[in-house]
Amino acid sequence: MRIGKHTALHGVCYLHRAPRPGVDPDLERFRKNDVHVKAVTMKLIFGVLAVSASCSKSDTRVEAVVQDTASAHEDSLTRICESTGRRGSVLVARVDTTVEEGGVAFDLLGDGAGPGVVLCRDTLYADAARLAAMMGDAAKIAATNGRATIDGRMTEIRTYHHEGVQYVAVRPFARNRRAYYMPSMDQPMDATVWPRAALMHLKRSGLTQGRAWQGAVSEGLAP
Repeated sequence: MRIGKHTALHGVCYLHRAPRPGVDPDLERFRKNDVHVKAVTMKLIFGVLAVSASCSKSDTRVEAVVQDTASAHEDSLTRICESTGRRGSVLVARVDTTVEEGGVAFDLLGDGAGPGVVLCRDTLYADAARLAAMMGDAAKIAATNGRATIDGRMTEIRTYHHEGVQYVAVRPFARNRRAYYMPSMDQPMDATVWPRAALMHLKRSGLTQGRAWQGAVSEGLAP
């Protein structure tokens, strides 16, 4: 699968830049504590500004069990997006009371170069086990006929295999777990997931004017 290296820069990672109109005020409050972005090179290639970036990572605490019951003929990301797939990244919000401003930290899945997140046909897919664990979700995820089965219940969430690992479509998976999927405003291969615990923290802290909370409210996910 010929997936090129792309930037991990997205919504949250932009927080170390000068504020711009439309930048989420709540996420701006977290920028000094949770996300470290260091610009290494900047080149103008075919009119696209490429920025190499890295974000701080935190260890995940919960293990999710993935059971593979798919047939040998099940579609794979390698087959359907052999030349068009793009590596991406997902930040997962979590409550961290040691963070002075906002009390929210972010764990990184995928970094734009390594495995874990792939954009395929305009849909962002992520390693099912790692994503669930980072969300603090111990659900059992299986693959049956191209659809994800979560804790024994069949869903319509698309699931594929890539390099021997089960991947799920991030947005519908997040919604299934009552989490808010917040796509990057600038990079289609990047997004942030706000699990329910993090959304509840925003509510308790009165941080309800930012993009994350408002988006969760609009999708009926606000706790």
